[in-house]
Amino acid sequence: MTALAFVLALAILITVHEWGHYRVAVAFGVRVEKFSIGFGPALLTWRSQQHGQEIEFAIGAIPLGGYVRMLDSQDANLAPEQRAMALDAKPLWVRSLVVLAGPVANLVLAIFLTSTVFWSGQFETKAVIAMPQMGSAAHVAGLKSGDTILAAGSTQADAQTIASMEDLRWWALNQDFGSQASALQVMSAQTSRPRWITIAAFDPKNLQGLDALGISSALSAPVLGQVQKSTPAEIAGLLPGDRVLRIDGQSFNDATALRQFIRHSGEFSAPSQQVWEIERPHEGVLNLEITPARVATDGGYIGRVGVQIGARPEQVWVEYGFFEALSKGLERTFAITAMTANGLWQMLIGEASAKSLTGPLGVAEFAGQAAEMGWTAYLSYLALISVSLFVLNMLPLPMLDGGHLMYYLLEAVRGRPLSSAALGFMQRIGLCLIVALMIFTFFNDLERMGWLKLF
Repeated sequence: MTALAFVLALAILITVHEWGHYRVAVAFGVRVEKFSIGFGPALLTWRSQQHGQEIEFAIGAIPLGGYVRMLDSQDANLAPEQRAMALDAKPLWVRSLVVLAGPVANLVLAIFLTSTVFWSGQFETKAVIAMPQMGSAAHVAGLKSGDTILAAGSTQADAQTIASMEDLRWWALNQDFGSQASALQVMSAQTSRPRWITIAAFDPKNLQGLDALGISSALSAPVLGQVQKSTPAEIAGLLPGDRVLRIDGQSFNDATALRQFIRHSGEFSAPSQQVWEIERPHEGVLNLEITPARVATDGGYIGRVGVQIGARPEQVWVEYGFFEALSKGLERTFAITAMTANGLWQMLIGEASAKSLTGPLGVAEFAGQAAEMGWTAYLSYLALISVSLFVLNMLPLPMLDGGHLMYYLLEAVRGRPLSSAALGFMQRIGLCLIVALMIFTFFNDLERMGWLKLF
């Protein structure tokens, strides 16, 4: 599944990118000699009459890119009418459009895919929040475990409807908590009457989105999952599927609150014995005695029992009409583009780690995971990668589309093209940078997957 999902993703993204170059080139009368998906030896070739030209199409053996080879006026034995069809013989603005068309095609594809997901609909996590972190902006404002967020904005007047946790996350990512207040329409689990909560501007302390507010996740029932061997949980007799009702008389309906309680139990001293009241399928309510272990971490000590805690959060079907889906697709794609560009900038100035960069192995792994989750998740992942390709190709690096646009900008300023020697030198530098980036991301993938430990 992973290999198939990866190859399909590359085929779609590369074809769309190269088609952008190709379609704009032929529209302005540029002679296209070859359209190839993939590099290296051709696995399949064919010739076709397209747009008044006979063009060779090919599928290469190495599916990590593609190219559109266009006529160059420096080619030998060209008739005068043929030289006029060469790319370098066209006006500067035409050449710029041909180069720009590839990345723009990826951006348009991302908008189309994202809009399609919104239009077709999908199950998303309901915007019911878990216990906010103690002392956080959300906690101080009065938000509690089980509260459902119905709308959010800077004020009540500009608040947007929140259909899911996904909506809430995206709203929070685009909210400037440091300079403006926030208004949330909330409905608690105890009442069906919505109320408005205002959160004054505060210092997010370099945190973003929901992390800045102190909202860690959606509400998840305190149901136990896998129990680890030779841990307090196994010794006490806890089983997967048990639902924790109370610990020493304190009620729990939130997996996040339960995890925090267990962790804090070992913060200052060895945890004492606890009485867990659980509900077990087919057996009813049981009382079990358990003593959490005290475990040292980088930040101090915590309590731990050795069991996964938390059921799958409640899901809700989210679907939009055609025009609303298109509007949200545009909004989401441009937001992802801005975030991706900002992330790269943060890496360049040293404020973010380059360890988050992903190479082909990571793309393949995530493509396979997305495909297993369903076609909407796969389309969303394709949209994300397509935006990444747009941003990457717009970087002013030789050999990338942004590098060619940089050449054209220099040509416009100088009034003449760069010399062949200068272009060749810059291309070699660009090749070295790209190879170095590929090697770096390759080892990033190996380290993240734990494969480096095998060597």
